[in-house]
Amino acid sequence: MNPQHADLPNVSVSPVSLDTPAPFRSDPPEVRLLRDESALHPFATAIAAAWSCYGGRPAKVETVEKLVYQDAKPGLSEEKLAARADRRNRAIKLYADLFAAGHHTTFQHAHFVFVLDNVSRLAIWSFFHSHPFYNSEQVSQRYREVTSGAMTEPGLPLAQAEIYDAAIQASFDGYQRLTEILTPDMEARYGQVFPARVKAKDSSARARVDSAVQKRAQEVARYVLPLATPAHLYHTVNGLTLLRYYVLANGPDAPTEVRYIVNRMVAEVLAVDPYFLGGPGHPLNLEVLGAGQSLEAEAFQAWRENVGQNPDHAETWFREFDEAMEGRQSRLASWNPDAERVMADAVRAVMAVPRSALSDEEAIAKVLDGA
Repeated sequence: MNPQHADLPNVSVSPVSLDTPAPFRSDPPEVRLLRDESALHPFATAIAAAWSCYGGRPAKVETVEKLVYQDAKPGLSEEKLAARADRRNRAIKLYADLFAAGHHTTFQHAHFVFVLDNVSRLAIWSFFHSHPFYNSEQVSQRYREVTSGAMTEPGLPLAQAEIYDAAIQASFDGYQRLTEILTPDMEARYGQVFPARVKAKDSSARARVDSAVQKRAQEVARYVLPLATPAHLYHTVNGLTLLRYYVLANGPDAPTEVRYIVNRMVAEVLAVDPYFLGGPGHPLNLEVLGAGQSLEAEAFQAWRENVGQNPDHAETWFREFDEAMEGRQSRLASWNPDAERVMADAVRAVMAVPRSALSDEEAIAKVLDGA
């Protein structure tokens, strides 16, 4: 592994610490598993589902629970105790074998309902909502006015923190200013659709109109809000998706905030079922999820290959590159000789204007001249 990422956990070997540091100046994200609404026995459910594939009747989750988690009944003979211990070990091993063999549907029966709070919009859209298998209900930026007092603040050196805070404030100031600018126009448009409401004179009706107009102005202005804007949400995933989260979040390119949240999610599930990542002696081999096929893993592999390559090949490439530069610091490698004409034609096509009425220079200026 690249030494730069040597401190990252290898989730295929051992689970991460449940006490993941919170690298924030602001309050860290909160992660809570709704236990009564979630699967309490993901391990036993997967085993029971697998047993049912070959059994004469559907296997019971309770049967797996008693076998794996509970002590044997008193008075059993040594032979029966040994048989029970062997069956228990085979059940634990089956969980890992199912995963390694790619029988992942057995891991999708268990679902977990999480309440996440104080999570940045960046973490939500770049990770939690970039996966195809989830269900979320998230606080609306349209119906809830955003304030600047609770932005996500990563732990940064003082100089960087000052730049970060200034950028956050500038974005929020833009949000407020845009809301103010948009409000009169939104009120006029609202009046066109609901003229009777706008004409109402009583204070309660006026308050409802003001609230509706503000929400519409906020809906447009929200696009300049910083990605550090926090949110809360209900987020439901199945067991397989959570395992995928776990692998991805502990990769070298995952945001620290995402890693913190996902590791807390896994910790919440492990508190309910300590065998979620595999039982004693048979941990899940999470490399099955394709961590070795990620872009980061491919980049690391290419880096390893480059380090181990023939030095003569590298020197030959350097020489070829220098010769191609012909002593220059930079060189135009390629260009499209018709680029300006093609761009001008595109502008004229959008405007439906002939060349006689709009020259190439004028057409290009319309899309590139900031003045």
